[in-house]
Amino acid sequence: MKAILFNQSHDDDSIVVSPTSRQSANTETVTLKSGPMMRFSFEPQIVENQKEPKNAVCGTLVYEKKGKSEDLYPSEKREEHASKLDVKTGDYLKLSLSTSETRALFNALSKLYRLSGAMDGIPSWDTSYVEVNNASMALLNLLKKDASAARMLQEDTNFELVKELLKLLTQGKSREELSRVLSNLEVDNLHQLSASLSLELFERAISDIEENFSNTSEEFWQTKILSKYPWIIEQLFSTPYVLFGSKMYLGGKSIENHGGNEADFIFRNEATSNVAIIEIKKPDTHLLGRPYRGQSYSLSSDLSGAVNQVLSYKHSLATELRNLQANSTEQFEAFNPQCIVILGCTKEFHDEYGRPDKIKVGTFENFRSNVNGVTIITYDELLTKIKRLVSLLKATKQETDLPDIEHESDFGDCPF
Repeated sequence: MKAILFNQSHDDDSIVVSPTSRQSANTETVTLKSGPMMRFSFEPQIVENQKEPKNAVCGTLVYEKKGKSEDLYPSEKREEHASKLDVKTGDYLKLSLSTSETRALFNALSKLYRLSGAMDGIPSWDTSYVEVNNASMALLNLLKKDASAARMLQEDTNFELVKELLKLLTQGKSREELSRVLSNLEVDNLHQLSASLSLELFERAISDIEENFSNTSEEFWQTKILSKYPWIIEQLFSTPYVLFGSKMYLGGKSIENHGGNEADFIFRNEATSNVAIIEIKKPDTHLLGRPYRGQSYSLSSDLSGAVNQVLSYKHSLATELRNLQANSTEQFEAFNPQCIVILGCTKEFHDEYGRPDKIKVGTFENFRSNVNGVTIITYDELLTKIKRLVSLLKATKQETDLPDIEHESDFGDCPF
């Protein structure tokens, strides 16, 4: 549990801290017991204890009485009072606490110690603190660090839905109970939230890709981008493929246990269990080589190598399919698996003015359209596909956001 600052908060569970100096602050008086003419209270103070930081709470126990005709207690009238200093040698001062008073004092001190441990020093002005649980803290940190998530909640419909879901979660609802509650929500509200979540996810992927186009680590693109957003690759299939695994062994080891083929990604058709093999390189991987006889270009070794590599994986999978299936806990098939290579960027084909070179484009397109069984796609083409999905989602979302308007005609039953 931690304390989170909410300026000008007046929640019943909040603690108001009023600074008295740079090293100390008063908090609200805790009433241990009260009656018509008596009051027993604790006046706490939080201090910045440099020598013993854990000992950050002190205070005063106040037991006082007033007459029947008096409106104020002695402490409220600032009258003189007895204290430990008034106890002389041979005398003693004794204050007994009942079980309820002891519990009230314990609860108050526990809360104050948690607060003092979470505070970042004594505040400069009166400040209210509210205690939140770990789940709420995680949500607040997410909104603080993730502008896109915070932006999504700015929409009233999304915010109200999320508030209701948080209420259910704090009540300890099970997944099944939450599913039942969600099933009773208005379809339009669910579509609104779903569209907003999808938009944020797609836009986050777009941002990650664009910000890291210059990253030259193949491992980064595999683990930080395409493993994080596997649905990007799913968009390349016309049938329902989902991620089956990454860095998967496809056979090929020698009797000396050397070599072996390891695919970057394997995707599996949800309906037929047939797999597809994906090989990735980097966005800065060259696609073409040198000019060839004026009207064409040679292919880069990276492009031809990647195509041959994925075809080698396909051959290895077919050769050792039965052994691999026998040792797999998941069912899969390999009926002429589709192969996909992701690498490079079409900007390589542009001249210094940003115009595409027809010979370069032609060389690349002629090659990839005539490669049997292998789909070749560049990173900027992937990015364009995602951006088109975002545009489609935004258009759909705008349609669902439109209010229902009953069009009334001044022309009665006129058919036009």
